[in-house]
Amino acid sequence: MFSDVNLPGGINGFALAQWLRRERPGLRIILTSGIVKAAREARDLCEEGPLVEKPYDHREVERRIRSLLASRARRD
Repeated sequence: MFSDVNLPGGINGFALAQWLRRERPGLRIILTSGIVKAAREARDLCEEGPLVEKPYDHREVERRIRSLLASRARRD
């Protein structure tokens, strides 16, 4: 899952990630935000580094996604 920390409506990216951890424990999570302090809160919810800070480099996002997919393939 790739999500911003700030979402419209009643849920934020942290709550979404926590819910997904309970409901889909094997799902890989990458959070993004323009808020620097959000990195500390994201630390326990993301496998590959705590957070992708905005503005993010699309190549870095691609690298993280590929890394997560590769680590999953090694486990399976």
